[in-house]
Amino acid sequence: MANTTKLKEDVEIWYRNDYLKTYETKEIIKEKVLLKWGGTFEFDAVVRENNRIVEVHCLSTSKYNTAQLHKIKDDALMLTAVSEFIKKIIAFTDISLYNRVKEEQLNGRFPLNIDLVPIEYLPDRIKKTIAEIRKESENEQKQKLIQ
Repeated sequence: MANTTKLKEDVEIWYRNDYLKTYETKEIIKEKVLLKWGGTFEFDAVVRENNRIVEVHCLSTSKYNTAQLHKIKDDALMLTAVSEFIKKIIAFTDISLYNRVKEEQLNGRFPLNIDLVPIEYLPDRIKKTIAEIRKESENEQKQKLIQ
């Protein structure tokens, strides 16, 4: 398995602490949220205001491929199980995956109540971390094909 520690310790923290910094008066944390079905799901960023959840975010750092599209749809399923009074967002660091999911949404194959947000600017250190994670993952996939 690709080491996702770098993703969780660098990219997700950057997303919560820097990218979402426009929410100056709100608390932004990684948190498990109760789903309508009774279970919980840990979202990459949960925005709270006055101790009330107002937004939940999933962050995608992957390039477009079929497996990643399925992962995004899995995240969307979890987002749809959150209260309808909470804003739901999936943010993308890869424009090709964002474009593909947006196309799915426009064609009625992805929930309209989930905001899709392309992250257009990434600091160099975050780009480097994402590239390292992708390379490690691609190498793992190549090894699986060889075996």
